[in-house]
Formats: sequence, C-alpha cells, structure tokens
Amino acid sequence: TNLRESFWIAYVLLVDIGTQTFFSPSERGVVRAVAVVISITGFVYCLLFLGMVVELIRSLLLRWKVRYSRVEAHGHWLILGWGDKTIFLLEELLAALQTEEP
Repeated sequence: TNLRESFWIAYVLLVDIGTQTFFSPSERGVVRAVAVVISITGFVYCLLFLGMVVELIRSLLLRWKVRYSRVEAHGHWLILGWGDKTIFLLEELLAALQTEEP
C-alpha cells in the first residue's frame, strides 16, 4: 500500500473500532498489533470527545437553570391552598390594603 492508503486505513481504524476485521488472519503480527493499538486509541479518543461534549452541555444547562429559574417578585400576596375561607381572606386583604392607602 502507498502512503495515502496507509493514512486512510489508520483514519478508519481510529474512527471505527470494528474495522480491523477486514485484515486477513494471515497478516503479520506487527500489522495486527498496530491495528489493535490504533483501534483502542480511536475508541478512547471517541469516548473522551463524547465525554467533553456531554460535560459542556451539562454545564451549559446548569448555568441556564441557575440564570433563568430565579423568580423575583415584590409587592404581591401568595395564598397557598384554596378553600371555602379564601374569598373571605381576599376580601379582608383588599380591605386592609385600601385602608393603608393615603
């Protein structure tokens, strides 16, 4: 094989770890060893790259969660639960607010 084909084989072995199956069993031991080393290196490289992408997306989502999930509200009332006394409570709150205004 020439240099271009050798680089292509090395690239394919690096990206697709199952590609070394096209080597015949009669290949020299050195060729098989190089294929296995390149395949393992490609496998580890793909795992590291995928891990970095996942960590980048996870940190971005966490940053967005912290930034956009905060709710700041002032000057309002929050009534938790609704029951038969809620209307009475609202009327009392409105009456209290109206008496406070000058």
